[in-house]
Amino acid sequence: MMARITATSRAGTVFLISGSFGFCCYNVDAADPEAGYFARIADTSKGFTKYTVGPSHITAQFVKSTGAFVDSFTILSNQDSDTDGFSDGIESYAGTDATMACGTNAWPPDVNNDTFADISDVIALTGFFGKPVGASPNSPVRYDFAPTVPDGFVDVSDLARMVGLFGRRC
Repeated sequence: MMARITATSRAGTVFLISGSFGFCCYNVDAADPEAGYFARIADTSKGFTKYTVGPSHITAQFVKSTGAFVDSFTILSNQDSDTDGFSDGIESYAGTDATMACGTNAWPPDVNNDTFADISDVIALTGFFGKPVGASPNSPVRYDFAPTVPDGFVDVSDLARMVGLFGRRC
């Protein structure tokens, strides 16, 4: 299965191959010339793919019955349901509520949830400047809300987007 994918409308086709198609348990060779076409490969785990489909997303998750392989992906909408200037896809990625324009965990640049983009938000973000998002000591994913498709780092695009909203209430 593939890792996380964020796609825009008409960005292309996503393929998911999940299953052995009547063959059992042959080894996967990472040196195979076609291996590069796959984002994730497992040959020791068994399970099934669970699909969740909603009005603005499709999620696929590998549910294992044996082995250690785990994987999932989500295709998100670029719609902005709460009209706060951040797409539902970015809000889902950043962990904010895409249906609420203001409040706790609602507006991506308001990282301290006080309903303003102000110096306290800038200080929190710059404390992780240049770091990738992920588990501690890396940056919380909440701080990676720019560019249009987040890049996995807290960088100048995130800081510029926040500073462009400085002093505004959500």
